[in-house]
Amino acid sequence: MSGFWDRIVESLGSNSPSPDASQSQQTPTGSEASSPSDSRRGSRDWAEEELGMRPAKKRSYTGATRYSFGGKHEEFNSSLKPSEAVKMWMQLLPRWHITIETEPDRMYLLARRGVPYTIRGDVWKVISGSKILREKNPGVYQLMVEKELDEEDARAMSKDVNRTFPSHTHFQEKEGRGQTSLLNVLRAYANLDPEVGYCQGMSFLSATLVSQLHEEDAFWTLVSILKTQKLRGLYLPGLPLLKHFIFRLSSLIKAYLPQVATHLSNIGMKHMFYCAEWFETLFSYNSNFELTLRIWDCMIVEGPLYLCRVALAIMKLNQKEILARNFEGNMMYIKQAASSLSIPILECANRWRGMGPLLKKIDETFEMYREEILSHQDVIVPKKPTPPPDPNEGLLSMLGEAEEGDTTTRISGDIYDRM
Repeated sequence: MSGFWDRIVESLGSNSPSPDASQSQQTPTGSEASSPSDSRRGSRDWAEEELGMRPAKKRSYTGATRYSFGGKHEEFNSSLKPSEAVKMWMQLLPRWHITIETEPDRMYLLARRGVPYTIRGDVWKVISGSKILREKNPGVYQLMVEKELDEEDARAMSKDVNRTFPSHTHFQEKEGRGQTSLLNVLRAYANLDPEVGYCQGMSFLSATLVSQLHEEDAFWTLVSILKTQKLRGLYLPGLPLLKHFIFRLSSLIKAYLPQVATHLSNIGMKHMFYCAEWFETLFSYNSNFELTLRIWDCMIVEGPLYLCRVALAIMKLNQKEILARNFEGNMMYIKQAASSLSIPILECANRWRGMGPLLKKIDETFEMYREEILSHQDVIVPKKPTPPPDPNEGLLSMLGEAEEGDTTTRISGDIYDRM
């Protein structure tokens, strides 16, 4: 990273972050280093303690750098049976909006274990707020499906549907049930939100949802993810949110992986070359599908900032290979790194220290330089004609919404503190 981006990232302040813990070889010390609880890590007792089912013994982490790797957010493999995990989720769902405010770590640990596949759709609907959106907007989905679609969007959708998850059994049959549902969801959203319309990456988002939910539920969950979690900026003209995520990642790499940041700058590798499709598809493209579902479990519960943890983990796990390659070698290697990763990446993603406060500062810096960053041509912005006036204009913003606390808007509390 150099020039424009370097100047802005350096403006994050004079508090220079420490190197990655793997480079400084610093490890937790004190009571944690010799804690007998480590021998139980992964056991049912440990899982129940962490999930709030029994009082936890006090554990401390000392000796770590301010921005380092390793700590209390480790992924764990519990001996809890799937039926027990299902029971815990079903007990939690009716009051999840209270638990996320009072005991966020409990929900985060549950989500990071992975939502059981038998109830994943139900969990996503409730926590994303799509269940409430559907109940408060009867008939809207069918209206949007049947409405005439922009011709250009219709052609692009039909072409992309055939290329979305071609190896997934649900989408293999041409014009089969899976492809038809996917096309309907894309049509409905494009008609509901003409400012966004249809963008290529949206087919993978929608297909991920269609694979886990009934068609209309998949649509409302897509609306909730893009609207309630404010991710539609990934597809708005100018791609403002995509540029924001790239700025976040470039800043995080400089803080946590300074050697990688310096190397990428020296070889002229811009971050947008490899990470744009990660964020545009929310890690659903060219990735292990089970891993995608696990990432989404965490994203829906914790919010979209979790994507930054995953992106940084990819760079962490591949840093040796990245440092050994030149521009040409890294061009495709980093971009495709996610495709060779598996579930253990979540352990890496969950172990970054100090990310919440740092992301808050990064976002504050972004707002200070917003106009300059968004006008900078580091991201190729596809030209899209301005849609004509629509009789349903503003429908997206007028959708009936849940009462405060029923959706994942995170109205109270500080989202950065929970990172």
